[in-house]
This record gives sequence, structure tokens and C-alpha cells, in this order.
Amino acid sequence: MNTNPSRGPYHFQAPSRTFWCPVRGMLPHKTNRDQAALERLKVLDAIPPPYDKKKQVVVPTALKDVRVKPTKKFAYLGHLTYEVGWKYQAITATLEEKRKEKAKMHCWKKKQLLRLWKKAEKNIEKKSASSQRSSRPTDSLFMILNDKTVDIEVSKCFQTLNFFGKRVITSTASTAVSTLMINFSWQ
Repeated sequence: MNTNPSRGPYHFQAPSRTFWCPVRGMLPHKTNRDQAALERLKVLDAIPPPYDKKKQVVVPTALKDVRVKPTKKFAYLGHLTYEVGWKYQAITATLEEKRKEKAKMHCWKKKQLLRLWKKAEKNIEKKSASSQRSSRPTDSLFMILNDKTVDIEVSKCFQTLNFFGKRVITSTASTAVSTLMINFSWQ
């Protein structure tokens, strides 16, 4: 009897699809409800660009140290799929290294801006204490970054940034600093 291999069973090689296949087997995936649930499930190899800026979380109940006995054998899904025929393990590893370097630079820039923001707040406190002027809802903050002056109006409920004629209203001080970083782009 002849068979057509293109009709299945499909042997997925990527780690994401290798994980997706048993998840589908755990669901009654032919019902409308579970088809919709499977469509909402996103399984990806490594961390692609739209998700590398999101906060990463760890599920403590799913950790190997909690779930697997110390004497039991275990394997990494990436290594298993590489042995089965997945060709992109090296490429994924290099892309992951680049992503980590970019994340490290982003974190460093954010810390520098936070340090400058705290320094500017201290300067405002000194100015307001020395001048003893009446308390207004907004105060102005001047920051000098790379010989460019940025005027930031600080309010109780919102932040307004005047950046060379561009007005940007943000909800918190940290968002104001990140908006400043986006507009300034560290030239």
C-alpha cells in the first residue's frame, strides 16, 4: 500500500512546534473553544523583537528543581530537536547573545537617565528651599545633557516635556525620562 508523507504525520523539528504538538494533544482541539485557545497560544523560539522589551517572568511551580526529582534524568528541548534535525540552534544562540547585549546597553542607559533625573530633582529641592517661593502645582527642571538644555515641567498629576519645541505629556516621571531618551536618542 502506498502512502503520501505530505498528508502527515508531521514531525516538527523546531523546539516551539515540538512543544506545541503535545499541548494540542492535551486539548480536545476539534471543538471551537479549544481551537480558539490554541490560536491564542504563542510558542516561539528564543525571544523575538516584539517580546524582548516585555517584562520576563518565571513561573516558580514549573521550575525543574520543584517538579523533577534530583535523581531523574532530564533533557533540554533545544538539544533534542537539534539531534532530530533542527538546523537553527547556532543562529538562535547568536541572535540571543545580540539581544542580551542590546538589553544590557538599554539597562545602562536607563540607569544613567535615572541618575540624572535624581540629580535634577535634588537641584530643584535646593532651588526651591533657597528661593522660598510659593508652592505652585508645577515646577520647572532644567537638565543639561551633552551640552543641550531640556526643560521639564513637573506636576503632581502629569509630566510635560518641552524638548526643543516638542511638547510631550506623560503620566509618570519614569515615562517622562524614557520619552526624553526616545526624543534625545543619545546623539
